[in-house]
Amino acid sequence: MKIVRWVVISVLLTAPFSNTSAQQNPNSIQVLRDACRAAPAGYCLGFIEGFGQLMLVNGVEHHPDFAMCPPGGQLPTGGAMIQSFLNWADGHPEAWPQPALAGVAVALGQTWPCQKSN
Repeated sequence: MKIVRWVVISVLLTAPFSNTSAQQNPNSIQVLRDACRAAPAGYCLGFIEGFGQLMLVNGVEHHPDFAMCPPGGQLPTGGAMIQSFLNWADGHPEAWPQPALAGVAVALGQTWPCQKSN
């Protein structure tokens, strides 16, 4: 599991965080947001649900990075995760050029936060 976490961290750290427009970055928050609005059952659902599963495992295994902890340790429905992302993305248009993976991580982590361990 450490390998998966480091792969995700590496992707986020090496992703382009420039001021280029979302149209130039096909992996941007805005592109995923638009895909979720147009056809939530396609690319959007697969992207968000796939990363949501990783975040759930990280939460269950008490890994603080890229984790979510929904009640009962059950994966939220795809619709609930999509809505979480859309709510967050709509409230943060300044983040739209950033990588979609980062936006999904923040949205799901804020919607289903994990308890801080001492």
